[in-house]
Amino acid sequence: MKNVSRKGPIKLFSTSAWSFFKPRGATVQKYLSLAEMEPIPGLGPDEYALLSDDRLFLTKQRLSMQVVELLGSCVDVIRPVVVDSAQVLPQEVLDSVPKISRGENYLGRPWTLLDYPRVFSKSDCFAFRTLCWWGQGFGCTLHLSGRFVDALGSIFCSQGHLLADKGFSMGVNPDPWRHSFDHENYRPLIEIKSANDAMDDFVQRNGFLKLHRFLPLENWSQIQAFSKDTFSEIALTLKRGQSKI
Repeated sequence: MKNVSRKGPIKLFSTSAWSFFKPRGATVQKYLSLAEMEPIPGLGPDEYALLSDDRLFLTKQRLSMQVVELLGSCVDVIRPVVVDSAQVLPQEVLDSVPKISRGENYLGRPWTLLDYPRVFSKSDCFAFRTLCWWGQGFGCTLHLSGRFVDALGSIFCSQGHLLADKGFSMGVNPDPWRHSFDHENYRPLIEIKSANDAMDDFVQRNGFLKLHRFLPLENWSQIQAFSKDTFSEIALTLKRGQSKI
């Protein structure tokens, strides 16, 4: 996924400009004759209408910025929960800076992602990720790996039954960087028999833990409260475990 960054308290918007394709090496010596050219497929009525609708592209650009602003505003409601959880969160998590990334083609669809709080290294990850996936929905996900899952994973695994009651799903795909909302990637804990054991077994086999909650796009105006509530439940789970790295 491609990162973007802007000025301000959140680390946003730093994109490289689009480049146009051109032939590599020496100047092209020969142009294809009409007989050698492949026929160009025509456009259907829906495709032509889409390509010709200038308003579509302006609306998409405007909406893209609205999504960035919306996820940026989630930082304001998550940060007080982070500060209030200082006794159970590692210092580097407390010190982390929000970051928003976005791209145009995750499984064919645009996406925008807020990581806060976040710590990433080659072997370790503590990230609370709020994703807007166009055409699909919003998702809030806690991703733990490396020393963070070693230190904190057992706390969450021992309280899977409580997280199930709060609408959490667990990541069940062995690929930690799969982000789709389908059943092959996330399974509701309430549907999993012996959720605590299932979570612990997954962590032992795969070395990471993902806890996820989903919000439909039509609940756009609720994403601030939803992200705050989701991270609050994560912090409460840690407080019940009373553990700190």
